[in-house]
Amino acid sequence: MKTLRILLTAFLAMGLATGCSADEKSAETPVKVGPVSTPTAATTTKMPLAAYLPTEAELNTLARAQTSLLRDCMAEYGFTDSQIEVPSDWLMFEDIGEGTDLPVTLEQAQQYGYHPAGTDTGGDSDDQESGSDSDSTSGLPALATGEKETEMLVANGTAVAGASAAAGQRVNGKEIPEGGCAGRAQQTIAKDTPALKKFGSDNADPLNAILEIRAESHSSAMQTDLFEKMEKSWSVCMKKSGFSYGSLKSAAEDGEWSTNQVASVREISVATADVKCRMSANYLGVTEAVFLAYEKQAVEDNAELLQAVRDYYDAMLRNAAKVV
Repeated sequence: MKTLRILLTAFLAMGLATGCSADEKSAETPVKVGPVSTPTAATTTKMPLAAYLPTEAELNTLARAQTSLLRDCMAEYGFTDSQIEVPSDWLMFEDIGEGTDLPVTLEQAQQYGYHPAGTDTGGDSDDQESGSDSDSTSGLPALATGEKETEMLVANGTAVAGASAAAGQRVNGKEIPEGGCAGRAQQTIAKDTPALKKFGSDNADPLNAILEIRAESHSSAMQTDLFEKMEKSWSVCMKKSGFSYGSLKSAAEDGEWSTNQVASVREISVATADVKCRMSANYLGVTEAVFLAYEKQAVEDNAELLQAVRDYYDAMLRNAAKVV
């Protein structure tokens, strides 16, 4: 039976209280940057904000617990063999916890440019075909009618992705809970978690609150003389290679690359030069040093808020431990 995956947000849409942002603090007092190393590969230093984020194992535990609760609920409506599962949210976290990395490796740049590995051999065509029966916006399987539609209705409160569930819907004589069985599972995992106040203008949830703090700290870090000097050195190197780019971002995100499904000769040349010039300018060492310093400052500036977020995750994990 094909596994149905429900893309659930692992954390409730609750916000956090605002404090002084990293940008505001850094504008008042320059942040002291520590020694700069000269790594030859991606760094693995644990970044300060990572301590407040759930680990891969913790996210997998939350996913397993919610899946177990969801399937128990599904059985109450007659779906005793449902294979619907709640996926782990680890992919949203794995790139932000450790050190710094290059946009692509030299080997990847020389073959695929900035494109994902496999794109020059049609490596993603099978995925596109296998996903043809999925809803284009939600990632959920496109369930047409009959038992599958009813199963989806019980699972998330609506058989149509993105639609609002009608109140009081019943299956097998039993009323479907708000948000379906997935909603009930999430409520169980979030039971008695600390109330989190709103964060920022977007009323960010716990995950996005930390991501916003991280983004602000990195933005400040990239405005330091040390980072700007490194970027200028990179730009000079690129110029010598025959490419005129004023910033690291402008090369990696050149609009020309997105117009082609396969990397062009020029894209491969630019990406290759980009990687070599980043290494020549010590991009990895400088970026790690300034990001580390500014994340440390961000932790100091937002200590109470960040601890509240960590306490929130810990409370959910305690609930999950009762299930799995």
